[in-house]
Amino acid sequence: MTIPNLSKRTGLLLTGWGLVAFSAWMNSFPSREGTVFRFALWLVGGAIAILFGSAGDRARRWAAAAAVVGLSAGFYYSVLTPIDVRAHDVAGHLWNVEYLRETGGYPRMDMAWETFQPPLYYLAVLATTATGLVPSDLSYLLFAATLVGFLLWRPNAVALGILGLLPAHLFFAGRMNNDVAFPLYGLGFLFLHDRIAKEESGMRASLAMGLLLAVSVLTKMSGLAFGAALLPLLYHEVRAGREARAGRWARIFAMTVPATAALAFWFGRSYLQTGNPLFTNIAAMPEQLRIPNDLNRFIGFDFRAFFGQVSADPWGGRIREQVWPYFIVTALQGEFPYPATFGKIFTAERIVTLFLLLAGLAALFPRKNRELLRSGAFALLVAQTAFFVVLSAMNPFGPNHDARYWGIAFPAIAWLFGEIVSRTNSPGLRTGMLAGAGALTTLFLGFYFKLLG
Repeated sequence: MTIPNLSKRTGLLLTGWGLVAFSAWMNSFPSREGTVFRFALWLVGGAIAILFGSAGDRARRWAAAAAVVGLSAGFYYSVLTPIDVRAHDVAGHLWNVEYLRETGGYPRMDMAWETFQPPLYYLAVLATTATGLVPSDLSYLLFAATLVGFLLWRPNAVALGILGLLPAHLFFAGRMNNDVAFPLYGLGFLFLHDRIAKEESGMRASLAMGLLLAVSVLTKMSGLAFGAALLPLLYHEVRAGREARAGRWARIFAMTVPATAALAFWFGRSYLQTGNPLFTNIAAMPEQLRIPNDLNRFIGFDFRAFFGQVSADPWGGRIREQVWPYFIVTALQGEFPYPATFGKIFTAERIVTLFLLLAGLAALFPRKNRELLRSGAFALLVAQTAFFVVLSAMNPFGPNHDARYWGIAFPAIAWLFGEIVSRTNSPGLRTGMLAGAGALTTLFLGFYFKLLG
């Protein structure tokens, strides 16, 4: 098989870059085993991407290159960033793992800061650390699997560039919390939704969807958004007359019963232990993080705060009092403070992002692009938005607006934008969106070089 020049040069360049950096920094890392593990994942993921791109057309080669760049950026970020840097509640998550290791059981819901969380992520971390690795090794595995899986499913360079380099997602490669699993879960939902809607797999895909929903809610209650996103597909199953009634209902049960059983178990446990089936640690949130809970919070957009609070901690100031400006800021830079020297990069990122949002909305007007409104990605994005707004209204604290809670929808956002760009017939609009996407991903790379340099 002849590897095209673009993929070959990209692969050789990044492999050489990685080998030099790896040999120079290896001895300074706290976990040599973890670094080797992540480096192996990077090499495997890059090889899959390059070989995949070599067997296809120009679009596939560009998509493979974008995936390799994302894998590389995630690798460097994860190995150069300690687990307690640009992260929250690490001690609480580690406490759960240590409790599992020492007692062989799971703690009461109200025993510590993070013990209200479902156990699946902590069991996975326990299994990971038993091999000599560290929790962030699992995080990079999930990040790399998301990029490689997306490439194999939908080789779109624009989508992969956004998915692989978006700071809110890339930071997951070095974090320890149960949010890090949800981009991969979100990708799994899109893949299975697509197969079920096209009737390619029938019962097997429906059962896989049901198991995915059960796994997600046993990882974190953010998985409830999948249930809402599944409603249009369930409605279609009920209304469609393509098979006997028994077959349709068998698929519906396969998609819903596993998650329903998982929820019944977890809510029942919560009620028995605390008297509240929906117990969380929200009541322990510091009062200084409480924000006004009014309509302006959900529909307002303070441009002065959006552009004025460029390098300050977004947990402070007016920007955290409105959902959408705060969400965009934390998607582009995380929910962390930075020196004033980052100001120009952040301002440029916000300008380009607003342009891309407006251009994307304009591109949806043609009838052919409106088909995207019936896609699984759009259903997941709407469901996550509704879940996010309801959660924020019930718990009016600034950190609840954080983009890290949108990991479930990162693949959907990337897929939708990639599809909009590829389907747009207007040469001017398409060129503008491609230029904007290229500028944004370049700014992301500049941000990482500055951050890690």
